[in-house]
Amino acid sequence: MTTIFPASIWKQQDRQPKQQPNDQNKKRTVSHKEHPSQRTKPASKEPSSQKENQTHPKTKNKMEVDILTASKTAIKAYATSISLAADLSTTPGSVSEVALGMASHFLPNVTIFTLGSTTTFPDTKFAASQIENLLMQYTRSGLGTDIRLESSRVEVLSSQSSICWISWKIFPPPGSEGDHDESENCENRGNGGNEDKTPKKNPWTFTLVYGFRLVQPNRPTPTTGGSLDGVGGWEWVNADAEFEKLGENWPAFFQAAHAAA
Repeated sequence: MTTIFPASIWKQQDRQPKQQPNDQNKKRTVSHKEHPSQRTKPASKEPSSQKENQTHPKTKNKMEVDILTASKTAIKAYATSISLAADLSTTPGSVSEVALGMASHFLPNVTIFTLGSTTTFPDTKFAASQIENLLMQYTRSGLGTDIRLESSRVEVLSSQSSICWISWKIFPPPGSEGDHDESENCENRGNGGNEDKTPKKNPWTFTLVYGFRLVQPNRPTPTTGGSLDGVGGWEWVNADAEFEKLGENWPAFFQAAHAAA
């Protein structure tokens, strides 16, 4: 880069005689540079500035790790509560207990979005009653409640919230009613050419989206079913995929709902 000075400055510099530096000038120069009053202290400020710049990203990363860990813990705990529903066909008396365990993962006033309609659970007791009805509807339709965690993904939104995509896989019992092709997925039994074909519906997956909220440690919550006491829970859920897949794979689910109504 070239710096251009005004012509008057160049003329003044030409008029001034050039002087050879002597020893005194050199000493003065050295003395001037080493004089304590002329010294600056930029070095003393740099460590403090660098320390401040390094602290902020570390704090941010720590917050992200905390909410990410809490979200993954919530997914694992909720999946454990849901897995207890797999035995409801053999122990139907425990449906209320399983429902309460699942409900304990929802925060007060959680909102469920389902194909354009919304439902709000004001508290754990109400949520448990609604979940119990849903589990019974699964059972009455012949589908059963063997639902397992398939995969999950978490996106951190802030130090207190995240979005969780959770994919569930449901396993219909062998020989249960539903849409199936008798020419495929059959277990052949028998001797001498006599075959007993038992239709078996393939498992399918569906992905629901959950809004997770981290809460204060002193928030009172139920302690049943592996709940996340004082950690957090679901504050909203988009359940569209669950019911769309039920319509595609198991229409009897909705027939059971009409029969119970």
